[in-house]
Parts: sequence; C-alpha cells; structure tokens
Amino acid sequence: MKEIGDIFKEKREEIGITIEEVASDLKIDSVLIDNLEDGNDRVFKDILELKDVIKAYSKYLGLDEEELLEDYQDYVFSKTSKISKPIFHSFSKQ
Repeated sequence: MKEIGDIFKEKREEIGITIEEVASDLKIDSVLIDNLEDGNDRVFKDILELKDVIKAYSKYLGLDEEELLEDYQDYVFSKTSKISKPIFHSFSKQ
C-alpha cells in the first residue's frame, strides 16, 4: 500500500498542488488523502471507499487508474492470501 501512496504523493508534488487543494477539488477529506499517500488504509471505512478514492485521485492526477486499481487488488490479495488453509489428515484404516 505504501508504494501506491508514494505514486500519488510524487505525482501531486511534481504537479505542485497541496493535499488541501486535492481534497477541496475532489470533495474528499484531506485526512483520507494524507493517509492514502502514507500507505495507511485503516482510516477508510471499507475497501470500497478506498477503491473509490484511488480511482478519483488517479484520474485527478492523470495517472493510470486501471494500473493503480490493479496494484491495489494485488495488495488486498497479498494481505488476505496469508490466511492459513485447513490441514486435512488422512485416516488410515485399522
């Protein structure tokens, strides 16, 4: 998630706009923009809200929306794929 945030931050700084300007233009709380750039996804109420912010912010900055959403999906998968799978024991006949 940090890598996605870095992409947004670098592009925003390259363009020369502040987080407050982004928040105002997109009508998104500046706290969400700031946390997204820091790679913190815990402030978002759910993954759908975060996905919507990624989509809107990437369009706003002229970034590849599909690529960033794919990166986000990869991130989500990497977090959830660590769930352990049940171990099945084979039972021998006695």
